[in-house]
Formats: sequence, C-alpha cells, structure tokens
Amino acid sequence: MIDGENCSQATKHEQQNTQKIFNDENDKKRIIGREIDLIVANCGVELSSSEWKRDQTADSTIEQQHVKNIRSNVVMLKRMLDICQDDSRISVVGMEWLGFVGCAYSIEKLQDVFLMNDAGALIVPSSLANLDSIVDTLDLLFRLKSHYLNVAAIIEPAVESISVSKQLNKLRSASEMEGSDTNPIFFTSTTTAQLMFSQNIDALFWEHRCSHEHIDVLI
Repeated sequence: MIDGENCSQATKHEQQNTQKIFNDENDKKRIIGREIDLIVANCGVELSSSEWKRDQTADSTIEQQHVKNIRSNVVMLKRMLDICQDDSRISVVGMEWLGFVGCAYSIEKLQDVFLMNDAGALIVPSSLANLDSIVDTLDLLFRLKSHYLNVAAIIEPAVESISVSKQLNKLRSASEMEGSDTNPIFFTSTTTAQLMFSQNIDALFWEHRCSHEHIDVLI
C-alpha cells in the first residue's frame, strides 16, 4: 500500500495518452499524476485508489472527490486490462471515506462500458454502543484483501511476460507498436483537446444534417 497523497502513475500515463490522441503539443506544462490518499499496488501496477475526507467536508468537495476517484480507478482498471490482455477476471475495488464512515465499490469492464457497483458499507464505530458494526466492516476489508491478492496473482505473471518480451525485442531490434486507445479517460482538459473535441462534434452534426437533407430531396 502507498499512502499519503502520492501521485498515481496510471493517471499520469492516461493524461499523456490523451495528449497524443489530440496531438496536443501546445500544452508544455509538466504532466503529473493525480494525488491519491491510498494506492494499492503490486509489481509496480496500481490495483486501486481510495480517498478520505473529514466529517464536515462540503457536499461539492465530496462530489468532486467522488468523480476523481472513479476516474482514477477506471484508469487503473484499463492499465491492468492492457497488461493482462483484457482478462475478464480483472476488476478494481476502491474505497471512499467520510470521517468514520466509508463505502466500497467495484468497477468492471463490459465490452466498451465500465460498470460500477456498490460493494458494501465500511463503518468504524465511534462509541461502544455501535461496536457490533465493526464485524461487517472487518469482513468486507478481508474480502477486499482477498480480491487484491487474486488480482495480484493474475498481474504478476503478465508483468513478467511483458518484461521478458521487451528484453527480447531489444535483442532482436524489433520496434514496439503502440495501440490506439478507444476509451480515453479525461482529467483536466487542455485548450487544444477542448477545441478538437468541439470541432469533431460540429463535423458530426453537419454530416448528420447533410445526410438528412439529402434523404429529404430524394423523397
């Protein structure tokens, strides 16, 4: 586990890919990963993201943190699926805490869609009267641990295989081909990315309109 506002390498990698997709060379700022309270990782691969906030945090901040954490976990899931060649057993389970109360959720990929499901509540009792609630919390935490161990067991041989392939490619002087990402996850949009997205939407709208006008003429 990596705790204490550490930068996520998976989110950094995703932002770099997004810039490549939009040919965004105008943005010269240094890209850094999103800062995350707790990252579970194995063999250098990030398995999940979890965030903590205080009891009295504003609703708007909670919502912003929620969106950030979902995006971060989706990016980590994408990275794991790339490594494991879309292994259907791979999913990510993240946590969000507000004071002594938290929730866990799972994210999995179904075709080109990422699905999020509630995985249970996490409650740390603040008094002896609520001590019984710790039992369910501990049970869920142990299930989360089991999930991470299972994912790690899938990740480790895949990471080793990629490492061996890279070394062999160097020996054989083979160039590595980069695949195109069909599901980019956007964080802070750059000016170039926003402009290109807007132009693409306008072009699609114009094409759709012209198509309908042509059909009307034929009728």
